[in-house]
Amino acid sequence: MSLLQTIRADALAARKAKAPEAGVLVTLIGEIDTKAKLRPAGSELTDDEVVAVVKKFGRKLPNASRSDCGSPASGTGRSNRSAIFESNAGRAASGTVSARSSRPFIV
Repeated sequence: MSLLQTIRADALAARKAKAPEAGVLVTLIGEIDTKAKLRPAGSELTDDEVVAVVKKFGRKLPNASRSDCGSPASGTGRSNRSAIFESNAGRAASGTVSARSSRPFIV
């Protein structure tokens, strides 16, 4: 299973669970799809290219407004999201993300 497929599966699971991370994952998938559209027809992004998009997306997170990163009541602020993202970006870069992971790929 490719990294993009794993992210899509995790986004679906997050949406079904109504997790606050679902919106961030869906936005990430949109960023990846936008990059994929720039490629010639029929070719897909490699895992390395997906990791590059994820890292670029993660650099944008600390600059996001508080409303984009969760409500203060839920305890999910910018620093918490950034920490979760950095943890998962490291797992993605090291290739330790798998479809059978006990922890979903949370961004």
